[in-house]
Amino acid sequence: MNSLFSRLTFGFLMAQLFPGVLLLLSISVAIEALFTKQTTLSNCIESSISNLTSNPTRSVLAIMLSVGLGMAIHGLNWAVIGFIEYEYDKENKDKGIYESFWHDKRILWQILLGPVKMLIEICDFLWRGKELKNILLQENVNDIPREKWNAFMFVENFYLYFAQFYAHIAYALISVILTIIIFMIFAHAEWKYAFLLIMCWIACGGAFIVSRIQYGSMFTAEWALAGKYEKKGKRENNNDVTV
Repeated sequence: MNSLFSRLTFGFLMAQLFPGVLLLLSISVAIEALFTKQTTLSNCIESSISNLTSNPTRSVLAIMLSVGLGMAIHGLNWAVIGFIEYEYDKENKDKGIYESFWHDKRILWQILLGPVKMLIEICDFLWRGKELKNILLQENVNDIPREKWNAFMFVENFYLYFAQFYAHIAYALISVILTIIIFMIFAHAEWKYAFLLIMCWIACGGAFIVSRIQYGSMFTAEWALAGKYEKKGKRENNNDVTV
């Protein structure tokens, strides 16, 4: 029980609260840049933190908002994954998210194009997503034999929390990138902010790609434990297997 509580606490703090704090701070800084005309990004950040934590009530509200934003990122992430696995697999070949567009390019290009791919996926999901039943993910848990349950739990604990952490951080960094762009346009443009923008862009793309690798490793291990692989390593029974 203590181990489960520790894992849930770690997952909550790292995969929900921290990305939510990053998103909330980004939104606050963007508002500061638009309406207060701060001359430096550091001043915007300091002013935003001060406004969000000026008294105990605001601090509690900031934490609650951060948790809510973190959960919103979590929901969007899984919804996009479900949409991609359905929309880009019209022939029902059980393709994973790591087989969607651009994920067959060189890793360097995948990192550099990561934020662009994320935005395309979100817009595609919002515009073309229709029936909820086509976005749902069917879990592999029902197909795991009892004797392999410990191995299944190991796979979940090893991959899931970190996959979610990297994915949620990538989504939060999208907001950071947009905030820096807003600051440079409406407040003050300087080379050091352009450098910061590039660093955040690369970090966003890197976190996104690592999350997709983690998800892919987790799903592949689940399929193997569920006996959905042939000896050659290909998934079998394509009409019945989804992730």
